[in-house]
Amino acid sequence: MSMLSGLSTASLFFALAPVDHASTLLGLLGLAAVLLLLVAFIVVYSKKLNHSNNLLIAQQKILDSVIQPTEDCLTPHEQSSNTTFQFEQANATTLQIRDNQTKLFTPELLLEYLQSFINFSNERQPKFALLMLKFSQLFASDSAKPLTLLANVIEQLSTQLTATLDQNYIIARYNADTFAIVVPPHMCNAQLEIALNRLAHRLLPLPEHLNIADAKVALQSLIGISIYPLDGCTPPELIFAAQRAVQRAAKMGNNNLQFADTALQQRVFEYQILETELDKALRQNEVDVYYQPRISIGSNRVVGYEALLRWHSPKRGVLLPKQFLNVADETGLVIRLDQLAFKTCCAQLQQWQYTGTNRGRISLNIASLSFTQTDFVFYLTQQLEHHALDAAQFELELHEDILLQPDAVTTNKLKQLAELGFHLTLDNFGVGVSSLSMLRNTPLHSIKIAASYIKHIEHNEQQRNITASLIRLASYLQLDVIATGIENEMQAYLLHVMGCDILQGHLFSQALPSTEIPDLLARENRLLRKEVS
Repeated sequence: MSMLSGLSTASLFFALAPVDHASTLLGLLGLAAVLLLLVAFIVVYSKKLNHSNNLLIAQQKILDSVIQPTEDCLTPHEQSSNTTFQFEQANATTLQIRDNQTKLFTPELLLEYLQSFINFSNERQPKFALLMLKFSQLFASDSAKPLTLLANVIEQLSTQLTATLDQNYIIARYNADTFAIVVPPHMCNAQLEIALNRLAHRLLPLPEHLNIADAKVALQSLIGISIYPLDGCTPPELIFAAQRAVQRAAKMGNNNLQFADTALQQRVFEYQILETELDKALRQNEVDVYYQPRISIGSNRVVGYEALLRWHSPKRGVLLPKQFLNVADETGLVIRLDQLAFKTCCAQLQQWQYTGTNRGRISLNIASLSFTQTDFVFYLTQQLEHHALDAAQFELELHEDILLQPDAVTTNKLKQLAELGFHLTLDNFGVGVSSLSMLRNTPLHSIKIAASYIKHIEHNEQQRNITASLIRLASYLQLDVIATGIENEMQAYLLHVMGCDILQGHLFSQALPSTEIPDLLARENRLLRKEVS
């Protein structure tokens, strides 16, 4: 009404004022423009408000469908129990962050965490995972169970869950019989599906540790796993995908897990088969050690070997380390592989010494997990004593992750290895975050330039300059330099000119079984196709 009154007043003003057609026309146009802008603003705001309401309603519908367990999968007593839980949660304040009973995070805070991880995802940490852990028979047909018993079961399960997982995980009580676990981006590595599979298998047996015998028999553990952004780009989508995976796990039987992505599920299944076969291979001596020679360009002679594993699988043929080491790392089998490699090399070196065919040190790649074992140094010294060998005859290639550990245990272990006489080498130098202080303060003897710098070095000037700088830096620190992955004579020549004398690659020889090493030494003067001056 006030707007109409304003328009009437304006019309009266123009009627009484002296007639100036130009001014009148400009005034009317200006007023019309203001009115159009006002109308447009109202229309746009109304549409935006309506869109926001629709979006909230849609998200709430998705949440309603996933917060409550699917009705057709629940017994009447389960439905009643979940309704009670929802009612109790509704009476809580909206700012509550802890579940009253379990002291875990609430569903509301779970959504906040999921959205936060989505907002801060980037190229370096693009993924995170959500696990929905459901105990499907907690509220089964046995309605005679007292509420105090059920509450005790829930509290014990939540205690077991927090004791199993460290503080890096986000743990929430999602509904009456379901917990949610978020694996943050910084814990999601390249082989994420393997890590998640192992994590899930740690959680499935939780009911077995309950102190209540009746509950132990009734409970069934089901886990559904969704991964951002593969299975959803919003919190409701990720939750819905994980809940659907829980339903598929329920159809598979008791104590089961399923990934939301069926292709990922198949890949995990294949990894499980590979893990089983590798474990069997270690017990049946199917894993052997091959030796790739290292050549000194200055003397044109073999000056050492790198020990490389080969798995002679009856089903898969001969497998290279890159085909099974990821599984070995995730499963812990890499510890047994490293022990096998060192033990085999000790026996082989002992034989070469007896026959007079020994040439330099044998280099072994040491996994970070193996290095962190408390008996790592003891096992090495034990094998050396058993075979009457000197530690100086071996080179241990260490990944940068080991050297970056700031704790005193790692520092003391490195010093202990150096004092024993082991030759310590930093593997894949140039691709990590190694600092000058780390190189100076660590008892290293050499560095091994990453193969990525050697590949195509003859065609890339920038790559040549970087490689030359790395070699000069090593010389300033009085460290030997080893280059691997040499495929042609030009690469060998360039590295020799830069000051790198020890080379390794298919240009000289591939990795060979120990039985072929004597023949290699017999023709070592012909390893280089062309003498490098």
